[in-house]
Amino acid sequence: MKLSKAVVQLQEVVAQLRQECPWDKKQTHESLKRHLLEEAYETIEAIDELTENNELTEKIELGENGEPNKNAEPNKNGEPKENNTAKKYDALKDELGDLLYQVFFHSLLASEGGHFEISDVMEGTYEKLHRRHPHIFGNLEIETEEELAPQWEEIKKAEKETESVMDNLSTNLPALLLAIKIQKKAKALGLSANAIKNLNADFRINLETGAGQSETPKPKNLKNKTSKKSESENKELEGSNLKEEDVPEKTPEKETPEEELAKMLWQAVSFAVENNIDAEDALRKTARKFADSVKEYEQSQN
Repeated sequence: MKLSKAVVQLQEVVAQLRQECPWDKKQTHESLKRHLLEEAYETIEAIDELTENNELTEKIELGENGEPNKNAEPNKNGEPKENNTAKKYDALKDELGDLLYQVFFHSLLASEGGHFEISDVMEGTYEKLHRRHPHIFGNLEIETEEELAPQWEEIKKAEKETESVMDNLSTNLPALLLAIKIQKKAKALGLSANAIKNLNADFRINLETGAGQSETPKPKNLKNKTSKKSESENKELEGSNLKEEDVPEKTPEKETPEEELAKMLWQAVSFAVENNIDAEDALRKTARKFADSVKEYEQSQN
């Protein structure tokens, strides 16, 4: 079996490097953390580049017969788009291999202490996937993703023997990702608008709509440039008999929700910088307060 052979080969080369390579000999779980994180980010970058390439490929103009236009421009490297896609997938394969190497290395270190081996990692993942998908491998009937979320959280609580869905949160997550994860977990519990009171005097959460409303002042020095005429437009008006009200306003392109969100986040960061606030730490603290409030709600329901 090709997969079995590949797994054994990788396991053997990782073990050989551990025995013979000066760098590999020195590594520990702690020293490898940075490398694991770097490989994860590089994998994400490869996925982003692949996605960007695919989006460009989809923009090939079609001819009247519905076939790709032979006169369509090649990709930005001057190569056929098909070849560029293959290169992007090769890059992703390479980064996934580096990430897999980290998994094998950490498993080898654990086996040296008699804790577990790579085969235990694989078997544990296999069993976990079966356990967490009773709607596939069991008798549970679930048709929508909304129905799945509460069941998923309950299964994880039982596995880790915790009292709250908030007990399994990683403290090392970036603050924004932590906030998203906490709110998704709260949503999975089906909390009502009255489930959680004020988190503090300046921050309120409306759980019914899922919207967070902050009473913090708006960022200062944020000028609205869209309402002003450009310098070139003003010169044109001065050299003509037209009045400003006679010139039709240019209709700005409608922003996507993603673009609107990006601007709000950018303004929040600007406010943090102007007021010497650690934005990462501030959001993390608020996310933790929200998680604590969810825990109180869970306890009140028991």
